[in-house]
Amino acid sequence: MLSNTQFIENRVYDEEVE
Repeated sequence: MLSNTQFIENRVYDEEVE
């Protein structure tokens, strides 16, 4: 569960950075 949340947040962060 934690890994899943981190993966989703990482994706959102990556999209925001780009």
